[in-house]
Amino acid sequence: MFANITKKYRLKNEVRWALFLAISIGLFGFASARHSHRICKKVFVTIANDSLYQFIGEENIRQVLAEGAVPATAGTQVRNISLSGLEKKLEQNPYLQGADVSSDVAGNLLVTVTQKNPVARIFNDQGTDYYISDKGLLFPESKSYTARVLIIKGMPWAWQQNRDLMATEEGKAFVALLKELKTNKFWSAQIAEIELDYRGELTLIPQIGNQIIEFGNPFNAEQKLSKLFAFYQQIVAKAGWNQYRKVSVKFQNQIVCEKRS
Repeated sequence: MFANITKKYRLKNEVRWALFLAISIGLFGFASARHSHRICKKVFVTIANDSLYQFIGEENIRQVLAEGAVPATAGTQVRNISLSGLEKKLEQNPYLQGADVSSDVAGNLLVTVTQKNPVARIFNDQGTDYYISDKGLLFPESKSYTARVLIIKGMPWAWQQNRDLMATEEGKAFVALLKELKTNKFWSAQIAEIELDYRGELTLIPQIGNQIIEFGNPFNAEQKLSKLFAFYQQIVAKAGWNQYRKVSVKFQNQIVCEKRS
């Protein structure tokens, strides 16, 4: 008798769970159907880092959204808008690092984009200037906006042709150096320009002081910057900013300083 009661109880539970599952699926399907038939009410565009850079504006984003086979604009049926397709299209813009496109239950289209973060600007002998992003990607200058970043002159043409500095170990080291020079308060205020020769050897030009800084290749940047900081802290602080014509940190375990004649 006890076994029969247990069996009936289990059967009732299974029926309850089956009904609950069926109702849940039905409600989900109903909600999905309603959502897919919604008309896009508004398009909200957010540029995540527009307080830092103005390479691209909201009107540029809306133009991209409107140019598709199915315009991603108010009045379009939500289910006809390819959200992933819009993301890919937006990310093709040279000034954008990423894009996220979604819709809410009210039928609004939510578009969030992030601009590339420049760490340096290349002055190019070929006539076209480029920026280098913190991801090591080269992207073109903007006609409407100029970012205040470190200047680079004489960058090897092979590096520029590749457009992705992270493809080589030397390029990775160079990007790491640029990021350090930008984010460190002392170096961002002190180093104004980098000159590169055909071998990829770096010369740093300071904001304050008339000396040139021989840095060598971009490898071991942390140790080289540490030696250079010691030069400013221990030597320049005593002798003055303009006593030396050149300082070299390219050689291991030493600083070579050359006084003005």
